[in-house]
Amino acid sequence: MMTLSQVPGATSPSCDPILDEARLMRRFAESYRKKFAGMIEALNHTGVSQTQCLRLCVETVDMLLAHQQRLAQLMESMHKTAPRLQAA
Repeated sequence: MMTLSQVPGATSPSCDPILDEARLMRRFAESYRKKFAGMIEALNHTGVSQTQCLRLCVETVDMLLAHQQRLAQLMESMHKTAPRLQAA
């Protein structure tokens, strides 16, 4: 699973884990969109191996699932620590 320090251009972690996760997700999306753009261009013109395409797709799905898991963990943590609303 990718961490903030592994993302190109990532800043140091803040005190807000949700903000850190949002920044990581944005950088991940930007990075992989560039990779896919290059792959699509190659497929349209010169062609690339099916193995290269498959690997990029599998890596991307794995990263998306990892981020979904981390986001869910953050939401559960927020739920546990958030003050409970009292019914009026």
